[in-house]
Amino acid sequence: MTSQKDMLTIASLEDRQKFYRNKALKLEQSMIFAKEEVAQLKKELDEKTAKTKAVDKSYEKLKHQLSSLNKDYETLKQHEQEIQEKLDSAEATIEMMKQNQRSKSDLSSDEYHRRVQGYERLLGEVQTEINDKNRRIEVYEKRLAILEHRLKNERKRTETAPVPNADSHHPVKYGAVSYINYVWILSGRKSLIQGDVLIENTGSLPLDTPTICFRFHPGDIAALKGHVVHEEDLPLAEGEQEENIWVILDTEDGNETNESGEIWVRPSDSLVISPRQSTAFTNFQIPIDHSYLDSVRIECFVFFGDNVYKVRCGNEIVVNTSFHEQKSDTD
Repeated sequence: MTSQKDMLTIASLEDRQKFYRNKALKLEQSMIFAKEEVAQLKKELDEKTAKTKAVDKSYEKLKHQLSSLNKDYETLKQHEQEIQEKLDSAEATIEMMKQNQRSKSDLSSDEYHRRVQGYERLLGEVQTEINDKNRRIEVYEKRLAILEHRLKNERKRTETAPVPNADSHHPVKYGAVSYINYVWILSGRKSLIQGDVLIENTGSLPLDTPTICFRFHPGDIAALKGHVVHEEDLPLAEGEQEENIWVILDTEDGNETNESGEIWVRPSDSLVISPRQSTAFTNFQIPIDHSYLDSVRIECFVFFGDNVYKVRCGNEIVVNTSFHEQKSDTD
């Protein structure tokens, strides 16, 4: 017959066994969540590395284009100088003829006048091409500066990738999807992109105020208009606004020049998106000048709260402008 002491010992062993079983289960769950977090961070790191390589490749390509453009520019300047010398020589010969001095050439004054007109016309064409090259060089140098800025930031983000927290026992409950609806309106050598950014909370926790980042490729075309204002243009009185206004955030250094090729917008007031609810940044407008452009690509990212959670839009804005080159060739 089992004594009371033995029964207590068995009960104690059972409790201890249950305690260690629960502890082992919690450790197993923690390991699973840690593995998931490591896999997610590895995926993000791979994406950042691939993005860095893509920016680096674009930078080298643009650098090569700029070098080639500078060579063309120097050739044109030399050609301009040669034409100017011929023009000066022809004008000097005409001046000699006007003073009734014999010329070593048998060409008439009228022929020299025709040559002068031809040189002046050619000089004007060369000058127009030089001006175009100058403008193109300025654009490419600006794009290079933006790519350098992005490359530096992407490398910094890759180097400072977060380390997974082994003590995290709870799965991520945030979730959201975002996508862009847009149309492209073409008018001559300029066009306009009109659209909305739609954001839906698909998780089980509320999402705090969304901040949208538009990243432009190439970065020098970054511009945003439509249903949005700058911070200094916000109504002073709250009663003046019937709904939440989307605001363009100023650059960190206060410089008007956009060195990142990005534009950030967010609602003027706090906006919480509950689970299964949605919101939208509506009627944005992006004007595009097709000069020196083959294509336009615009990425979109949404950050919630103080960077608690972020998502990338499911689609991008992509516009092909190479048809302008083809059209000008056939004219």
